[in-house]
Amino acid sequence: MDIAIPGLGTQPAAPPGIHGLQLLRTLRRGWWAIIGCGVLLGVITYAGTKRLTPGYSASAIVSAEPQRFAIPQLQGAVASDAAPDPMPWVRTEAAVLRSPMLLRSAAQDLSLDQDPVFNPALRPPGLLAPVKAWLAGWLGAPSATRGDPALEQQEAVLAEVQRRLRVEHDERSFLVTVTFASPDPNQASGFVNTLLRRYLADRSAARLSANRDANAALSGRMAALRGELDAAEAQLRTMRQQNGLVTLRAGSLGQQQLEELATAAAQASSDRIQAQAAWEGATTLSRRGATAELADVVGSATMARLRDQETAAARRWGEVQSRYGPRHPDRQSAQSELAAIRAEITEEVRRTVASLQARYQAARDREAATAQQLARAREEAARAGALQDRLADMEKEVDAKRVLYQNLQEQAELTSLDPQKGGQAPGLRLVSEAVPPALPSSPKPLLGGVMGTVAGMALGGTLVLLRGRGHRGFEDEDEVAALTELPVAAVIPLQVGRFGNRARAFAGLPARVLQRRSSPEANALSLLRRRAWHVRSAAAPCTVAFVSPDPADAASLALAFGRTASADGDNALLVESRPRPAVPQHGLPDAPAGDLAAVLAGTARLRDAVRPDPDSRLAILPRGTGAVPQEPAGFEPTARIQNLLVEANDTYNLVALSAAGAQSPETFMLARIADLTVLLVDLRRSDRAAVAELAVWLRAVARDPVIALLRDA
Repeated sequence: MDIAIPGLGTQPAAPPGIHGLQLLRTLRRGWWAIIGCGVLLGVITYAGTKRLTPGYSASAIVSAEPQRFAIPQLQGAVASDAAPDPMPWVRTEAAVLRSPMLLRSAAQDLSLDQDPVFNPALRPPGLLAPVKAWLAGWLGAPSATRGDPALEQQEAVLAEVQRRLRVEHDERSFLVTVTFASPDPNQASGFVNTLLRRYLADRSAARLSANRDANAALSGRMAALRGELDAAEAQLRTMRQQNGLVTLRAGSLGQQQLEELATAAAQASSDRIQAQAAWEGATTLSRRGATAELADVVGSATMARLRDQETAAARRWGEVQSRYGPRHPDRQSAQSELAAIRAEITEEVRRTVASLQARYQAARDREAATAQQLARAREEAARAGALQDRLADMEKEVDAKRVLYQNLQEQAELTSLDPQKGGQAPGLRLVSEAVPPALPSSPKPLLGGVMGTVAGMALGGTLVLLRGRGHRGFEDEDEVAALTELPVAAVIPLQVGRFGNRARAFAGLPARVLQRRSSPEANALSLLRRRAWHVRSAAAPCTVAFVSPDPADAASLALAFGRTASADGDNALLVESRPRPAVPQHGLPDAPAGDLAAVLAGTARLRDAVRPDPDSRLAILPRGTGAVPQEPAGFEPTARIQNLLVEANDTYNLVALSAAGAQSPETFMLARIADLTVLLVDLRRSDRAAVAELAVWLRAVARDPVIALLRDA
């Protein structure tokens, strides 16, 4: 809901009720009701559960693990344990434990149809049975067509058994818990054990039948596979003998020969390349006469020795050539020696080149012969490779049949075993049997009492909150400040008395502040006066407006504030915005001929309309009974009040304004021009919604809105 404010448009209204911190305070205020409801309902619940018939629950645990072997070649034998999620199989077994056929068998074994707990036909009629029969006859309800009574009793027993049975699986393991509740502890454990024994026996019988069928099928398949395996092995041996295939550890014989020839061909090619390079290099050097380089290339010891002799002969020739003449014997001997050595070198070069050429020719012939052998070997290897591939395929087929035969033989041995070893079927294992419980599982009086206490406290809290929504008044000043979002400027202790009237006590506040100047009420109003002077604007006089949901309270507070201010030395003027009857109330004088309406209309002057307070130095401008004149269109509505304040500036320094009503236009007019706007809140009897609505208005229009809190002394 929005609130229309003159001059400011529409403002959102504060929602009435209980919010935030108020909720906790309201609950704390009604703690006795919350505790009382909790204790009362807890005691009733505890006593009621104690009177109920005790029930006992017995539990057993069975492990439903997937099978550890499978026969994938056969349909319907057993399921493979290679399934990605075994939980569906476990959930299926849990559903089987709840099957009606299995439950009927267990109920018949224990003769539950003879127990009144499970058979309603054996129970005595209840206290309400005649009433129900009378209502059915009075309402004219048609009687249900009855079928076979025995079948109806069986269905009733089955329904009761299903209601008391609980089969639980935690979805994280293979364990399934079976729980049964009964007034008799022995009956509870006996039903669980009987149910599990029947379940395991049925599963074992089904598994035994499946194993027998699977074993018969396996025997026939093994005989056929044995004949296929023998034929394949005979064909493999014949092929080896006819083609002379020998398989070594590192491969076939032909493959090894091919690898050796390939290595020899590569080596022959390398030798031929080296011999050709040596021969061509030696030929080139011999043609150029570079015997020194040739000796280094061929690495011949004879050539090296001749080169050393040539060097020594050349050195001696150089020595005798410079010392002797052309015909000297030593010179001729040295020249002859040098020529002989060089002739030997030339002959050695020729022999070396011829030797290298012969080596090159031999390497080339060897390379050609090796290449021919390699080509023939490759042809043989290709033919042998095809045979080897065919042989390998046949060996794989024989191995696969042999493995399949061995698997079938192992599975035949497994299916020939007795699946009822230890009284349990494969994949199903009884982890723990049910034992008669020593203590009842229901009802639980302590738990019922606690839950009743909690429910009672919740009910009490709800009642307190419902009562708090319509509660008038507040708990303390913090709650007022939280709801209004305004500061508390003064707390006025009201002297009411134990059996006094609050309205009458507040109406006498203006008289009490004059009688007792040092009373707590007068001190609170003096504190409010100092707050007004602290926040006043630069212009004089200081103006204080008083607003309250009850206009009479605002008038009383404004009069008491004016009297306190005048007693403290202020030249104060009280301007009433609320009409008064002619009979004096709250200690005010009778309304004179001149009043606020006349001053604002311009028919009377302020100093003529003001009347002195007979009990103090306060000057009072009453509202009178006339209407405040309306401003013309486009004229500011506070202009006449501002003119009045300007006229009062020459005589008064403090003006107290009492609002005419909580939602009147004059109230917002005064709040907009006042230096301090005081909202009066009675801690005990003020309505929350009205206070919150006024606070929203004041926060939107007033300069400095504050709270004056009225509480009992």
